[in-house]
Amino acid sequence: MTVRGMSDDVTHSRAYTPRRALMYVPGNDDRKIQKIPTLDVDCVVLDCEDGVAITKKDEARSNIRRILDTSTVDFGRSECTVRVNSVDSGLCDEDLKVILSAKNLPSSLHLPKVDFVDQLDWFTDTTNRILEGRNCNQKINLIIFIESAQSLLALPEICKTAWQLSTKSHFVPDALVFGSDDYCADIGATRTKHGNELIYARQYLVMVAKAFKLQAIDG
Repeated sequence: MTVRGMSDDVTHSRAYTPRRALMYVPGNDDRKIQKIPTLDVDCVVLDCEDGVAITKKDEARSNIRRILDTSTVDFGRSECTVRVNSVDSGLCDEDLKVILSAKNLPSSLHLPKVDFVDQLDWFTDTTNRILEGRNCNQKINLIIFIESAQSLLALPEICKTAWQLSTKSHFVPDALVFGSDDYCADIGATRTKHGNELIYARQYLVMVAKAFKLQAIDG
């Protein structure tokens, strides 16, 4: 597949980062943060989104910023990543301002509930504004969450746009996460033991992810 902005040179030069298990750790929960050195998982996600109550968002942001600034938490072999709130939540701007002003940037950012390409346009403009003038050694991996019927319909265009925007931004698309619980809620499906209601969506996401040289993660 030829996608403008997605060259073989870029995709082949990127180191593969395994994410067989993602562990979400609320950014405001010090007790859980203290357990990070013992987790031994592929990817630790410092969370500003679903794992954090609305009244604790500021605390989560500032705590994650402190962790990134001081490097006092031993992540071991685990990748240190951050999940911000969705663009449409109205909270993402402040998340990015705080997180991206840290001394040490996370290797990856998780962007939830991406339904339309204009959300990626906003994300690109916002991250470019915040990081303007900063000498970043490498681009931040972007992990995109697909959690609704609309996001599945727009998935090829979302992936294509993410690659195109990466040529003029500080991020590079790296993975798709399928949010099965939110997807089921969105389409009104009842979760079953065998998960047959998710077969099509899962298979479709894997196919599109591989066509666009992205990792597929079942969330």
